[in-house]
Amino acid sequence: MQVTLVTGQLKLPAKFVEDISKIEGVKTIAQSINDVRHSREIIKNKTDILWGSKTITCTINGIDLVVSPQSFFQLNVKQANAIYNKVISSIDPCDCIVEAYCGIGAMSLMVKHIAKEVIGIDSIQAAIDNANINAQINNTDNVKFVAGDAAVNLQKIAESKKIDVLIVDPPRSGLSDPMLEIIKSSNIKQIIYVSCNPSTLAKNLEILQPEYDIIEITPYDMFSHTPLIETVVNLKRKSIE
Repeated sequence: MQVTLVTGQLKLPAKFVEDISKIEGVKTIAQSINDVRHSREIIKNKTDILWGSKTITCTINGIDLVVSPQSFFQLNVKQANAIYNKVISSIDPCDCIVEAYCGIGAMSLMVKHIAKEVIGIDSIQAAIDNANINAQINNTDNVKFVAGDAAVNLQKIAESKKIDVLIVDPPRSGLSDPMLEIIKSSNIKQIIYVSCNPSTLAKNLEILQPEYDIIEITPYDMFSHTPLIETVVNLKRKSIE
């Protein structure tokens, strides 16, 4: 287990950190300073390891994944596995899959057997560093990862090759306007939209519906007794001239 303490100031009582380290299963204790009130961003760029290892490794669907405190990873591993299996089963064999907001590359690596080429994009360099390590330890040669803005890099990829499937797992703010415009103007056949916010998902789907049919919507209860859910939406383009 990896514990990240998000605080408004630098100093933490040594005894507090020591007590957490004694909890069974804890492998890492990290601290991220966030002094911005009411910020949607929880973990800032700088994260310090206070105790233990810099990363932990977990295995899902036969894929070994290295996770660091700075990179995004689903906390409910059991439900995450169900989501990953849904994504995998929704995609037919194809040439090129792109995953935007790929994090540590979990879904990109899990669909590597479906496509000849898989490209993952994420704006957080630490996540891409983990993703590259994960590709290496899983002996993967058809998956590559790119650090940078999702919309900018998707545009570059779409200009250079045909994208069969786009997987998106954006933050709670949903897909940006530039991202939506690129998708609408593309010839991407299928979109798998993994959402953590039903409100922004509904707004994004309304924008995409002139070009895409909603094939299936599957919700997942990620945190019981809370309103937080994840949703997997399978969309297919209405017609490609």
